[in-house]
Amino acid sequence: MRKVSKPRTFSERVVIPAMLVLAGGIIVTTIVGLFLAGMTASKNPVRASSLSNNQARFLALAGGTTPVSEVPSVLPSGGVTVNKIFVLLPLSTAQATGIRMTATQAVTIAREYANAQPFTATALLARFTDINSVPPPGVVETNARIIQNVPAWIVTFTRSNPEDVIQGPKSAHPWYPTHFNIVINANTGTFVEGFFTA
Repeated sequence: MRKVSKPRTFSERVVIPAMLVLAGGIIVTTIVGLFLAGMTASKNPVRASSLSNNQARFLALAGGTTPVSEVPSVLPSGGVTVNKIFVLLPLSTAQATGIRMTATQAVTIAREYANAQPFTATALLARFTDINSVPPPGVVETNARIIQNVPAWIVTFTRSNPEDVIQGPKSAHPWYPTHFNIVINANTGTFVEGFFTA
């Protein structure tokens, strides 16, 4: 006597193949994702390593500072990093005793670089570092102009009627900064660099 098997219901017939298809899809997606990730990493090894170098450089130069978006009127003891680019730290004792220029002299010099406009000006004495000018750890750059730990007056001119400043490509969005910062070497009176803040 032949045994007759019980027919499967619709849900039993659909669930098992659907689970197999789902599991197969997950496996294929994972393999393709890993393959593409490997291809991207092999095509851009310099970019991947430079990202970690830049992070190491940032931490080495700005670690422990307070992030800010403009130059403060008073420098905190731990220093600040302005817009993740410019590090302002308190002067060392040796640097402080060697300063030859007053805030008033620094403002007078800085006005020459601000087109002698009669904007309100403040001056902050600090050790100034431009992170972008310092090569990442392990990278040697010849003829690089490194700006690191320069005793400087950061003179900030504040505009009451900001004007559009073009930075980067002309198609970039207009930007109307309020502050124009001029960095003056506090020992020599020479121009170090200038930058805008909001």
